Amino acid sequence: MQILKVVPGKSIGEIEIGMDRQEVYRIIGTPKKQESIEWIDEYHIEYANDKVIFIEVPDSFRDTHFVLFEGVDLFRTEAKLLVKYISEYGKYDETDCELGYSYSFKELGIGLWRPVIFEYDMLDDPEFQELDPEIQQDEFKHLFFESICVFVKDYYKK
Repeated sequence: MQILKVVPGKSIGEIEIGMDRQEVYRIIGTPKKQESIEWIDEYHIEYANDKVIFIEVPDSFRDTHFVLFEGVDLFRTEAKLLVKYISEYGKYDETDCELGYSYSFKELGIGLWRPVIFEYDMLDDPEFQELDPEIQQDEFKHLFFESICVFVKDYYKK
């Protein structure tokens, strides 16, 4: 397993905010088509004036990497605990209409996302108890975030 360090507002692994497109291509490869938003080797990269302004990685990185922020694995830490931990470094946008699904720490430059809100206390919910055991098992993945991103400071003001 490799370690992929996440530095809010700065980088995920070797890919850094402000890096030019050609530097990104040297590190992770070239996409089939150059666009302002590209998917390259599972990285989601967004550019403005050919400079990186947004970097996102999916939870599939968990298969080959420890994706760490200040020593905490972002894909192996329960969502509720991770939000609490990152909140020690900065505040998330409490007005976000997607709160629970996503958390944007705009001042830090880091975001977290999952498609479904699921917490341990939902295990006792009668609706959950009625689900097929395979579906119940599948729901556990939503205890964790599915993607992590870093971005430039004013990314969400555009």
